[in-house]
Formats: sequence, structure tokens, C-alpha cells
Amino acid sequence: MPTKSEDIKVGDLLRIKDGQSFPADCILLKIENKLQECFVKTVALDGERNLKPKVQCKYLADNFENLFDPANKETKPRIHMQTVKP
Repeated sequence: MPTKSEDIKVGDLLRIKDGQSFPADCILLKIENKLQECFVKTVALDGERNLKPKVQCKYLADNFENLFDPANKETKPRIHMQTVKP
């Protein structure tokens, strides 16, 4: 059963498969293809039809299983994300 956008809460981890739509305010944590490539279609946001390349954070991707292991008894991942102003 697909998850509705209004049911997604801050901190939820989403597994997005090729061709699926998802909220625009998500953070890319890991790409699961051999080429480590991801392209996002943003036509609904900005009207542009070209695909936008996205890259993963190497540290998060390399340590994904340790940080977000569902078997881990901690209720929150051991990372903190914050906005850095230029």
C-alpha cells in the first residue's frame, strides 16, 4: 500500500523506486544502483523538463546500515542534519 504525502513525518525514511513521485523536501541519503546515479524530474515544481542530477553524501551512503539499522534499539539515528548559511 503506497504511503500518502500527508502521512509522512519529519525523520521518516522513504525508499523511492524508479518512476515514483515523492515530496520535494526530502534529503537523498543513498543511491542503490551500480553507477551511483540519480536524476530527478522537477517539471511539477519549476516547469523544466530536463532531469536534474543528484548525488548522495558519501559518508551517509557508506555508513547507511550502521546509522539507520532497523535492528538497532535506538529510536533515532545517530546523526543530526542542520542548515548551514553561506
